[in-house]
Amino acid sequence: MAYASNPAIVNGVNYRKTNLIAGASPFQDSMWLVNLDLLTVVRRLGPTLPGFTITGINGLTTHPTTGEHYAILKVSGVSGRILAKINALTGVCTQIGNLGDNFSSISFRDDGQLLA
Repeated sequence: MAYASNPAIVNGVNYRKTNLIAGASPFQDSMWLVNLDLLTVVRRLGPTLPGFTITGINGLTTHPTTGEHYAILKVSGVSGRILAKINALTGVCTQIGNLGDNFSSISFRDDGQLLA
Protein backbone atom coordinates (compact mmCIF):
# COMPACT_ATOMS: atom_id res chain seq x y z
CA MET A 1 0.00 0.00 0.00
CA ALA A 2 1.27 3.45 -0.85
CA TYR A 3 0.07 6.57 0.90
CA ALA A 4 -0.77 9.50 -1.28
CA SER A 5 0.37 12.84 0.06
CA ASN A 6 -0.35 13.37 3.75
CA PRO A 7 -2.47 10.58 5.19
CA ALA A 8 -5.84 11.82 6.41
CA ILE A 9 -6.54 11.54 10.13
CA VAL A 10 -9.86 9.79 10.70
CA ASN A 11 -12.02 9.89 13.80
CA GLY A 12 -15.48 8.41 13.48
CA VAL A 13 -18.22 6.96 15.60
CA ASN A 14 -17.02 3.38 15.11
CA TYR A 15 -13.37 4.25 15.68
CA ARG A 16 -13.35 6.59 18.69
CA LYS A 17 -10.88 4.56 20.72
CA THR A 18 -8.30 4.01 17.98
CA ASN A 19 -5.94 6.24 16.09
CA LEU A 20 -6.72 5.84 12.41
CA ILE A 21 -5.25 7.27 9.26
CA ALA A 22 -6.55 6.87 5.73
CA GLY A 23 -4.19 5.92 2.94
CA ALA A 24 -4.76 5.60 -0.80
CA SER A 25 -2.97 4.50 -3.93
CA PRO A 26 -2.62 6.42 -7.20
CA PHE A 27 -2.84 3.10 -9.05
CA GLN A 28 -5.91 1.49 -7.46
CA ASP A 29 -9.52 2.38 -6.76
CA SER A 30 -9.01 1.74 -3.05
CA MET A 31 -8.56 3.55 0.23
CA TRP A 32 -7.51 1.90 3.47
CA LEU A 33 -8.11 2.81 7.11
CA VAL A 34 -5.05 1.88 9.17
CA ASN A 35 -4.93 1.53 12.95
CA LEU A 36 -1.78 3.36 14.02
CA ASP A 37 -1.68 1.64 17.41
CA LEU A 38 -1.62 -1.87 15.91
CA LEU A 39 -0.24 -0.98 12.44
CA THR A 40 -3.01 -3.01 10.81
CA VAL A 41 -5.50 -2.34 8.04
CA VAL A 42 -8.91 -1.96 9.66
CA ARG A 43 -10.98 -1.50 6.51
CA ARG A 44 -10.66 -1.24 2.73
CA LEU A 45 -12.98 1.17 0.96
CA GLY A 46 -13.85 1.54 -2.71
CA PRO A 47 -14.30 5.33 -3.04
CA THR A 48 -17.19 6.48 -5.23
CA LEU A 49 -17.99 9.66 -7.15
CA PRO A 50 -21.45 9.76 -8.74
CA GLY A 51 -21.22 9.55 -12.54
CA PHE A 52 -17.51 8.61 -12.60
CA THR A 53 -15.23 5.62 -12.12
CA ILE A 54 -12.33 6.35 -9.77
CA THR A 55 -9.07 4.72 -10.91
CA GLY A 56 -6.75 6.16 -8.25
CA ILE A 57 -6.26 8.80 -5.61
CA ASN A 58 -3.16 10.97 -6.04
CA GLY A 59 -3.54 13.13 -2.97
CA LEU A 60 -5.26 12.80 0.38
CA THR A 61 -5.21 15.31 3.22
CA THR A 62 -7.23 16.68 6.13
CA HIS A 63 -8.23 20.33 6.54
CA PRO A 64 -6.54 21.53 9.76
CA THR A 65 -9.49 23.49 11.12
CA THR A 66 -12.60 21.75 9.76
CA GLY A 67 -11.39 18.15 9.84
CA GLU A 68 -12.81 17.58 6.34
CA HIS A 69 -10.86 15.27 4.06
CA TYR A 70 -9.84 16.22 0.52
CA ALA A 71 -8.52 14.08 -2.31
CA ILE A 72 -7.18 14.37 -5.84
CA LEU A 73 -9.03 11.75 -7.87
CA LYS A 74 -8.01 10.07 -11.09
CA VAL A 75 -11.23 9.22 -12.92
CA SER A 76 -11.97 7.49 -16.20
CA GLY A 77 -12.75 9.72 -19.16
CA VAL A 78 -11.56 12.97 -17.56
CA SER A 79 -8.36 14.78 -18.46
CA GLY A 80 -6.59 16.32 -15.50
CA ARG A 81 -7.56 15.49 -11.96
CA ILE A 82 -10.68 16.04 -9.87
CA LEU A 83 -10.48 17.81 -6.51
CA ALA A 84 -13.04 16.33 -4.15
CA LYS A 85 -14.08 16.13 -0.54
CA ILE A 86 -14.05 12.53 0.63
CA ASN A 87 -15.81 10.92 3.55
CA ALA A 88 -12.99 8.81 4.94
CA LEU A 89 -15.39 6.46 6.73
CA THR A 90 -17.61 5.68 3.73
CA GLY A 91 -15.46 6.55 0.69
CA VAL A 92 -18.19 8.75 -0.80
CA CYS A 93 -16.71 11.72 -2.70
CA THR A 94 -18.17 15.12 -3.58
CA GLN A 95 -16.60 16.85 -6.57
CA ILE A 96 -15.31 20.37 -6.02
CA GLY A 97 -13.90 20.85 -9.51
CA ASN A 98 -11.46 19.77 -12.20
CA LEU A 99 -7.91 20.88 -11.44
CA GLY A 100 -7.16 20.98 -15.18
CA ASP A 101 -3.78 19.34 -14.72
CA ASN A 102 -2.20 16.22 -13.25
CA PHE A 103 -1.37 17.15 -9.67
CA SER A 104 0.38 14.52 -7.58
CA SER A 105 -0.30 15.69 -4.04
CA ILE A 106 -2.12 18.19 -1.86
CA SER A 107 -1.58 19.58 1.61
CA PHE A 108 -2.98 22.31 3.82
CA ARG A 109 -1.08 25.06 5.60
CA ASP A 110 -1.99 25.58 9.24
CA ASP A 111 -4.19 28.54 8.22
CA GLY A 112 -6.28 26.32 5.93
CA GLN A 113 -4.84 27.34 2.55
CA LEU A 114 -4.78 24.34 0.19
CA LEU A 115 -1.53 23.75 -1.67
CA ALA A 116 -0.96 21.39 -4.61
